[in-house]
Order: sequence, then C-alpha cells, then structure tokens
Amino acid sequence: MLKARSGDRFIFGLSAKNIELLMDGRPIDIDLKELGADGHVLIFYGKTEADMKAALEEAGIELPEQPS
Repeated sequence: MLKARSGDRFIFGLSAKNIELLMDGRPIDIDLKELGADGHVLIFYGKTEADMKAALEEAGIELPEQPS
C-alpha cells in the first residue's frame, strides 16, 4: 500500500495484494498520525452496500443517517 499526503489531500494506493486481502475480509485500518493528522481511515470490502453496512453493524460501528 502506498500512503502519502500532499497538502490537504491524503493519497492511498492499493496493490493487487491489498485488494485480495480486502476481498478475503481483512480490512485496512490506517492511522493518519503516519501522515501528520489525527484519526483513522478504515478501508474494507463488501459485494454490496447492504453487505458493507451489515458488516459495520456487526462490528459495532454505527453509520450516521444518510439523507434520502
């Protein structure tokens, strides 16, 4: 994985191996401290948005309500 920062833009490049891991159910958690910022970015895979929302709920992560 390539991680970089250019001004206020965060850049994440995923390799084929990263994609394989994501598709195998292994999310990528990026600590933004590595790039001089606070917080984390979580990258994960799901076949559909419903699958992804269910996986987050199962992990105890709540998403804010999205406007219709």
